[in-house]
This record gives sequence, C-alpha cells and structure tokens, in this order.
Amino acid sequence: MPVFLTSDAAKAYSKAAKLAEFQLFDYHRASLNYIEAALCLCNISNIRACPYFTKSIESLIYSADLYSAIFLSMRCGYIYGKKFFDFNQSRKYFKLADRLRLKYDIDHKCILTNDDFRDIRKDNGQDISKWRQIIRSNKTNCRRENKPLGNSRHI
Repeated sequence: MPVFLTSDAAKAYSKAAKLAEFQLFDYHRASLNYIEAALCLCNISNIRACPYFTKSIESLIYSADLYSAIFLSMRCGYIYGKKFFDFNQSRKYFKLADRLRLKYDIDHKCILTNDDFRDIRKDNGQDISKWRQIIRSNKTNCRRENKPLGNSRHI
C-alpha cells in the first residue's frame, strides 16, 4: 500500500475521531477511530502512531470504560515491545495501565499465581505443556472478564 494512501486514511480517521469526541461526545467511537488512524500509521512509522494510540486510551477514560482503557494500554505495550522492539514506549504503556488500575482501584487478575511461577521455575521446562494448558483454558475467561474493545479490525 502506498505511503500517501495510508497517511491520508490516518488523517481521515483522525478527523472522524475528533468529530466524534468534540461534537458528538461519543468517546467510544472516537477511540475506535483513533485506533484505526494509529494502525494506518503503523505501516509508516510506529512513532507517528503513538499519539493516536494514546488519544484512543484517553477517549476510553473519558467514556468511563476503564477496563477497555487498561486493556488497550496493555495491548499497546505488548505491540510496541513485540512488533516494533520499542521497549521504552512499551514500558510507558504498561505503566499507564498500572497507574489506571491504581487510580481507579481495579485489581489485576492473573491466571498464574506466584506459587505457579515458582513451580514453573522448578520444572525447568520439562512439564511446560501443563502450564500452556492452564493458560489456554483461561484465555477466553480473561477476555470475557476484561471486556476489551471489540470493533477494531486489528487489535
């Protein structure tokens, strides 16, 4: 896809997001449009996409959809770390999710406990399939419980 088409699409999504946010006061729609703008820009530069991911998270906070804001922040942290190898930006998104959890008193629910991590370390990878099964069986429960965004095509 040519760069100018991607950039133009990002501008269009950004304008739609601003319209939804400032005139319609539909923060959820604004958030989804900011995500789409960011995803268009990811093909050009992950640095240019960053402000749009942040605006998307802020829109979710304004809409009081804190679980989705935390989920998206964690997802952005994961994407910046795994896909772009930008560990500094990744850390910022993870810290943002932690700050939101603390500020709004939202517990972090992890399917593995500290005892489980100690057991994994003791197993030395011999019985790792047991732990993979625990994670797989709980994956759908975690998604259902956290109620992440459902309308974006890529996140």
